[in-house]
Amino acid sequence: MHALGRDDQPNVANLIGYSYRKLGDYKQSQVWYERALKADPNHVLTWNYYGLWQIEQGNRDQAQYHLQRIAEICGTECEEYRTLAAALEKPPGTNLVY
Repeated sequence: MHALGRDDQPNVANLIGYSYRKLGDYKQSQVWYERALKADPNHVLTWNYYGLWQIEQGNRDQAQYHLQRIAEICGTECEEYRTLAAALEKPPGTNLVY
């Protein structure tokens, strides 16, 4: 992804963050999610993935905030809202597949 030379594009930064999260590097993942949101504060997929990051870190209140932001951007019927809402319904400590 870095080879694209478009790290400041929200889609690219978000996918880099996602990759780091899947590798278990939560610190780097957070940096990239925040970079994506800085580039586009309404990047709904970043709010979704960063919300999942929050759940994995045990920050359910923050994940709920991310869910609210998604609702403000695309409503409660969009895929990003539904997947984060479903993840929040799972008991704490449940492994997420997203």
